[in-house]
Amino acid sequence: MPAPSPSRTAKMRVAIPRLAVAEELAASITFLLSEDAVNINGAILPSDGGWSAA
Repeated sequence: MPAPSPSRTAKMRVAIPRLAVAEELAASITFLLSEDAVNINGAILPSDGGWSAA
């Protein structure tokens, strides 16, 4: 049996079983640049589909 591709391995490991699209990452960046995020300071907000939590 051949080894799964790196993309498939990543999808199996994260909480959301798909890779993010550019628009989803852009939405996170847009939020952090907005006035809604004015009190967020010095925090790391991963936008990785749960990869760092797994």
